[in-house]
Amino acid sequence: MWQQPHKYLPERFDPEHKLFKTPSGEDRNMASFIPFSIGARKCLGYNFAEMVMPIMIMNMINSFEFEYVDKSMEDEDNWPSASALQSFTPPIKVKITKK
Repeated sequence: MWQQPHKYLPERFDPEHKLFKTPSGEDRNMASFIPFSIGARKCLGYNFAEMVMPIMIMNMINSFEFEYVDKSMEDEDNWPSASALQSFTPPIKVKITKK
């Protein structure tokens, strides 16, 4: 239950605001208001998207040609690497042309 449930108070969804707490004053679970991303009520289109995305990706691969802007990237030894400790992977620029 929310504090003042019949009033429109968007600040109640801000974890740093006092209204985010339960009516008894306890800390609220951070997942208490995620209506379409957890459990049985997650996004209605999630399963559909999981089925369609591989088909869309294959259609893109078959419809376009991809080539590196930087020709040195064709050698795998020149690819930027990422590790678990690295928070940023440098972008790989690709030129996309229709077949």
